[in-house]
Amino acid sequence: MPEVFHYTATKERCEERPGVTFGHVTEVALLEITRDIKRQLAEKCGLTPEAIKENHEGIATAEQNWQYHSPIKEGDKFSVKVESGRIKMASFWLIFNFFNSKGEKAATAGVKTCYFDTKAQRPKKIPDRMREKLLSMEQN
Repeated sequence: MPEVFHYTATKERCEERPGVTFGHVTEVALLEITRDIKRQLAEKCGLTPEAIKENHEGIATAEQNWQYHSPIKEGDKFSVKVESGRIKMASFWLIFNFFNSKGEKAATAGVKTCYFDTKAQRPKKIPDRMREKLLSMEQN
């Protein structure tokens, strides 16, 4: 079952840079949201910033693919449904589906993510607690 996260298209999320607003959420803001969700999912699995540092673990983005369908306008409440897929020993995909306030698909991102040993500088087996979470979110 997908995880669902809710956001608002604030003025800051619609600015290309301070003072330059396009009236819709920018690509940079969408990318930041995917990073925020990955952090939240990691913390739900016990991978807090402290634990990551202490255990020399990390989650690295290996690849990203984006498709844009329609804008999320400033002021919109929008949601992001996140599913997992292609779960391997040390990597997995997260699929982010962004929906605007009308329920229309606004964007889709596929993010290949690797579980990483930061000390050895190489992929590491995904811990069981994270694998269980990923399996519960797997696409059907």
